Amino acid sequence: MNPDANNVSTVYICSNVGMGYTRYLKTCVEHANYKAELITQMTEQQYRNLSLRGGIRKLWLRMVTYVLYPMQLAVRALCAPRHAVFIVTSNTFYVPGIAYLFSRFSGAKIINLVYDLYPDALEVAGKIQPDSWVSRFVGVISRFNRRKSDRTVYLGEFLKAHADTRWQEKKTAHAIDISAAVDPDYVNDPYQSGKIRIHYGGQLGYMHDAENLSSCVHACHQANDLKENFEFNFLVSGAQADYLATELRDVPAKIGPPVPSQQWQQVVRQQHIGLATLKPGGATVCLPSKIYAMMAAGLPIIAICPMWSDLASVILENNAGWVISNSPYRTHEELLGEDYLLRCKQTLTQEEVTGSFVKLLREIATNPQTILDKRKCALHAMNTVYGLETLSERWRAVIEG
Repeated sequence: MNPDANNVSTVYICSNVGMGYTRYLKTCVEHANYKAELITQMTEQQYRNLSLRGGIRKLWLRMVTYVLYPMQLAVRALCAPRHAVFIVTSNTFYVPGIAYLFSRFSGAKIINLVYDLYPDALEVAGKIQPDSWVSRFVGVISRFNRRKSDRTVYLGEFLKAHADTRWQEKKTAHAIDISAAVDPDYVNDPYQSGKIRIHYGGQLGYMHDAENLSSCVHACHQANDLKENFEFNFLVSGAQADYLATELRDVPAKIGPPVPSQQWQQVVRQQHIGLATLKPGGATVCLPSKIYAMMAAGLPIIAICPMWSDLASVILENNAGWVISNSPYRTHEELLGEDYLLRCKQTLTQEEVTGSFVKLLREIATNPQTILDKRKCALHAMNTVYGLETLSERWRAVIEG
């Protein structure tokens, strides 16, 4: 253990599902010379299997997520060793507060790692109305999480600024990227000639812009000069996966469910460009973790998202791809005002987004060297800006702060 780690005994990384990025966070913490341990209730594959089923299996998934996992975390926080640190993700969203309450007996430090912002996520998904009593109640829980935690960490600077703007809280917070490990054995084969293969992998939920995504793919296949040059591959799950499959049923795009990590690493080796998307409202909630895995595999990214989002910042600041804006605003400052939440959700027309997408694909087809150039930038960013050394030092500062 790091001798200068303020006597930290163990860092517990807590999430209801042991996702790949959760395991990578453990790697970062261990690289900073801390003893680290995962606290989870199920594997990613178990979660996906249960989420695709209905009836009793879906009920069991909710029981595990909302009851058993919080109970497990409460016991671990209550019985934690001296000088323990808990990094508690917002999966499930109210458990950072539970960890705080039970850690009062053990004296453990609580770091609130915000993967998804609430109640924003429920509002964007259409589950609740903004300013409803449910939204205000969920907001009280989220504020409690932030105020009582020793530190709060967001996935990006915009998400941190959005939380500050909406809730007008001045408590110090941090922004640290999720990231992913670069494995040279699973870096994609550089594009040389033939069809340019574009890949979308992971979640396609309420936060993601499935309507514009579908429209863009249709437009590509309706243009003779583009359909001969591009091929789309989707491995998706989530609330809008069926919608996409239905909308693209007459398009020769490959669509299937997500596959285990090792199989995905083989699939991605044959792809040339990654695809990601967020609705403007969704960009106030989360940052797609899959972009880091795709960049680590050597894929530059086409992102359909607002220019003011953290997703756009990752791509543009590292020259690791292209951004197709779906918001009429470019900066966080332009969103500010009494109608802030409405501006955050405003969108460009589907025709504007699709037109920009088609124009970009024509530029790429004309100059495919840009794929190689941005591929190099994506890999460079994953080895430096989002690399193990950098993230380990950033987490060390939070853990010891």
